[in-house]
Amino acid sequence: MKFNVSDFLKYVGEELVLKFNSASNHSHPHAIGRVRECGVIEKLEALLPSGVGVGSGFVIDLYGGVSKQSDIVIYEKNFASRFIPNNVEDYAYYSCENVLAVGEIKSNANSNDIKDSIEKLKLVKQIQREKPKEKGVYRNFFSSVCSQDIDSQSFDPVTKDIDQIFTFLIAKTLPSIEIIHKNLKDVCGNEKHLYPNCFISIEGKSLYFASNEGIRISAINSKCICEGNFENPFAYFINHLTTFIQYARTTELNNHKYLDYRENILINKQIEI
Repeated sequence: MKFNVSDFLKYVGEELVLKFNSASNHSHPHAIGRVRECGVIEKLEALLPSGVGVGSGFVIDLYGGVSKQSDIVIYEKNFASRFIPNNVEDYAYYSCENVLAVGEIKSNANSNDIKDSIEKLKLVKQIQREKPKEKGVYRNFFSSVCSQDIDSQSFDPVTKDIDQIFTFLIAKTLPSIEIIHKNLKDVCGNEKHLYPNCFISIEGKSLYFASNEGIRISAINSKCICEGNFENPFAYFINHLTTFIQYARTTELNNHKYLDYRENILINKQIEI
């Protein structure tokens, strides 16, 4: 029997929305976790490059920043610091330097859902990765070694879309482009670096940012938000996200700093040796 990749990806997208929407009907976090642990996250992880982990929870930084709980957190599986209170996976906390992307999942998204998602994803964009000590220094994901380039290539999530955390909304259906554009302006104003990267409708039109050269990774350096019909919206999204992951940059590994309690140590006694 012939395997149809396009049909498989379409099914995964539909299942993702169905299962996460079903989970929202449960009030207890353990029940929510059981509904979501149906293999959908594992399927999404399997579609992405090697070394990628997919979970749910919060993104944190070293400066006290914490995002709201997100449906999807995509991270460096082999490098990320994960803190999981009471072993509830949906409530894990992820170090931002190791987070690639964060997403929200809705069913039939209305204007209020869109505004709520934009506000939550804006908080993710505002999370601050630790600044490099020198200009031109950055780290490619899945590598433990930093690289150094010319000053103009310095790490900057405000002006360089590959230096951001990629954010997205996936829904069964979306409201009109006019409603989404209004909510973007109401929540983020003209700060394009805070906009989500894309809005995906499993059954209809999806929205991406574009310039004269075509669809772009983010709103940074884009001229418009465009609504398009895609033969397989979820497959196109996976390709878009995978392209971002291939070129995305972050800052040096600093997991020890999330675990460093030396400043809190009070020495009571000491004996010379």
